[in-house]
Amino acid sequence: KFKYIFEKYKENDFAYASSYRYAKLIENENEALAKEKYVDYLSYAPNGKFAKDTLTIIEKFANRFKTDDYEILANAFFENANYEKALFYYQKGNFSKNWVKISKCYKNLNNTIEETNTIKNAIALKTSEVDEKDISYAIERLISITHSDKIQTLQDIYTYYPDSYVIPTVEYKLAETLTSIRSIKFYEDIVKNHPN
Repeated sequence: KFKYIFEKYKENDFAYASSYRYAKLIENENEALAKEKYVDYLSYAPNGKFAKDTLTIIEKFANRFKTDDYEILANAFFENANYEKALFYYQKGNFSKNWVKISKCYKNLNNTIEETNTIKNAIALKTSEVDEKDISYAIERLISITHSDKIQTLQDIYTYYPDSYVIPTVEYKLAETLTSIRSIKFYEDIVKNHPN
């Protein structure tokens, strides 16, 4: 019945809960399929009703994890405030996609040195899938934990990482902070060179 529910009614709460229940029933008979169904559940409900139980069970299938599974596991551990395990799995995945959560893991583990290094390494990247809100958060966090002057930090990033994907955010923050003709130039550059 659980198999029927998740196959027939995909993409709803009942299907994902059934996926979890099905995995529980078959985990001793078919580890590969059980692992897949547990991962399906965690991808949909990383902090759902059965998430903690799933996270306890799923690590025994570690030899069956694929690269795509790492981010799902990391997100679930992160959502359940297990930052050490989240960090472990994020570090097996795509840094350019997950660096903000990696830095937040370090923050929650009170490791400001690694948090700072993570943000600095991310700023040096040319591309990333991280959104504007997270970039802004990370830059403000970097300024806060390093006790740096905001304008100087922004200008340093702008000068030393001209090809970084964070430049539009840095320019916007500089334009907001500065009170000069230079602000207008930053706004113009954003509109001209970073329309998206």
